[in-house]
Amino acid sequence: MAGTIIPSSNNELLAWATNYKTKIPEFVALLNMTTEQVAEEISWCNEFITSIFEVTAQKSTYKSILSKRNNTIKQVKNKFQKRIAQHKTSAGYTKAVGDAMGIVVSKKVFDENTYKTSLSVSMNGNKVAIRFRKLGVQGINIYYRKESSDAWHLLSRATKSPFEFTAKIENPRQPELWDFMAFGVINDKEIGLAIDITDFMIGSPVG
Repeated sequence: MAGTIIPSSNNELLAWATNYKTKIPEFVALLNMTTEQVAEEISWCNEFITSIFEVTAQKSTYKSILSKRNNTIKQVKNKFQKRIAQHKTSAGYTKAVGDAMGIVVSKKVFDENTYKTSLSVSMNGNKVAIRFRKLGVQGINIYYRKESSDAWHLLSRATKSPFEFTAKIENPRQPELWDFMAFGVINDKEIGLAIDITDFMIGSPVG
């Protein structure tokens, strides 16, 4: 008897479990199964599916909290920048005071070897939206791979954030996990360190 192969990648496991729980009722008589056994196997499939989507839900919650944090920091920074600008117009302000308070601007040296962009991925309707900051480069090269594959593919060179695209998935009713990676680009040359986001779910849960 050939061995039973249950997929190891989450994309394939989602498809496998969804298909299995749909098909098993058709073969109850042929497999001499009891009602309890069928219900049990369907529940196992649902455990597979639920466990995978729970991770996605937690990531969505994390992204929401992260967005709130980023907005708070941005708002408070704006308040501080205005107040610090006022401090610098005070008669008693000196560079020594600014150094002590850490409010003197120091020029950063751009290093192509250590450059790293920022990257975030979200859904905008039916499109995938990739937000990034160029931080001194002309653009970024965005790569993707499906979790079921080890191969990275160039998605596009983006020069304006957000970059949006419609993902091609095999079955819209079977979500896929994608990984994204990006490098900075100057004069058509990739520079710096890669930044990557893994396990981004594309598609809708199967009911």
